[in-house]
Amino acid sequence: MLGGGTFVAQNKILPGAYINFVNASRATATLGERGVVAIALPLGKAAGTVIEITATEFVKDSSTILGKDYTDASMIALREIFRHASKCVIYDLGLESDQTASDAIAALEPYDFNAIAIYTSVAEDIASYVAAVKSWRDDIGKKVVGVGYNLPNANHEGLINVVSTISDDGAPEYALVAWVAGAEAGCEVNKSVTNEVYDGEYTVICNHRQTALETCLESGQFVFHLVYGSVRVLEDINSLVDTTADKGDDFKSNQTIRVIDQIANDIAKIFNTKYLGKIPNNESGRISLWGDIVSHHRQLEQIEAIADFDSSLVTVEEGQTKSSIVVNDAVTPVNAMARVYMTVIVS
Repeated sequence: MLGGGTFVAQNKILPGAYINFVNASRATATLGERGVVAIALPLGKAAGTVIEITATEFVKDSSTILGKDYTDASMIALREIFRHASKCVIYDLGLESDQTASDAIAALEPYDFNAIAIYTSVAEDIASYVAAVKSWRDDIGKKVVGVGYNLPNANHEGLINVVSTISDDGAPEYALVAWVAGAEAGCEVNKSVTNEVYDGEYTVICNHRQTALETCLESGQFVFHLVYGSVRVLEDINSLVDTTADKGDDFKSNQTIRVIDQIANDIAKIFNTKYLGKIPNNESGRISLWGDIVSHHRQLEQIEAIADFDSSLVTVEEGQTKSSIVVNDAVTPVNAMARVYMTVIVS
C-alpha cells in the first residue's frame, strides 16, 4: 500500500501523496467514479472472505455469488444499499463464525469504496469501525465515510450519525444505515442527499417535531422527516459539531466532504500512477503535475462541484528533499440550496 494521509511536517517515510484540507484564510485530470459501499454481513457463503458484487450482478447472479436470491429476506440490507449504490464490497462474517469487526476492517481496507456501513449495534464493534474510519482518512489517506446508527461521540466529518429508525417488526434499529450508506456513496460529487426521498422497504418513524429536528441538526445527526406525505432526508450532514480554524462549518456538509474527498482520491491516484517513480522532480515535471491538477479542477468546475476556480492559486514546488514536492491548492465547493429566506411585501 502506498503512503498517504495528512501531514504536519515533511517527514513521511512511505512514498505517496499526503494531503491536508483546511478552511481558507477566513478561518485560518479525470474524476473517479463513485457508488461503492463496504459492509460486513453474515452471508454464510464463505466466512472470512471478501465478495465484490455490482448492482446488476446482485439482481442477475445473487444466488451464485452470494448463495441466496436477491429477493431473500436476508438480502434486505443489500437491497437497501443498491437503491442508490452501484457496487458493494462485502466481508462475509458467516452464519456462526468467529469473525470479528476487526477482521472485517482489516480485510476491507485494501479495497476501494466511498462509504462503509457500520451495520451493527455492538458497542465494541462500532468503536472499532469509528476508529478505523478516522485512521483511514487521517493516517493513510483513504477518503471514505462511515455511516452508523447512534454513534457515540462521533463529532467527525468522516462519520455520518443516523438517528432515525424504523417500525418494522424483527428489523434491527440500525436498519436505515444500509440505505444511507448507499445513498451517500451513490451521490455524485456535485449533488446532495438533502431532501432525498427514502425509497427503501422499511417504514421510517418520523415523529420529531420541528424543535427536535433543529436539535438533531445542531447535534450533527442525520435524520429523516415527513414532507407532504414523503419520507425525506432533512439535511445531508455529518457528525462534525466542534469546529476549528482548520475545519469550520463548511466541513459539516457531506457535499463539501464529497468534493474534497474526490480531490484527495483523484490527485493521489494521478500522482501515484503517473508521477511516482517515473517523472523527474524538475521544473518540467512539476509543471506537468500542475497542469493535471488544474485540468482536474476545471472538470469539477464544469460540473459545478466547485466555483470560481483560480489556477494561479495552485502551486507545485520542490519540497525539503529532492524527491518531494509541495502542492498548495485552493477550491470553493458548491453546495445545493437548502434554505430560502424570503420577504413578501403586501400592499
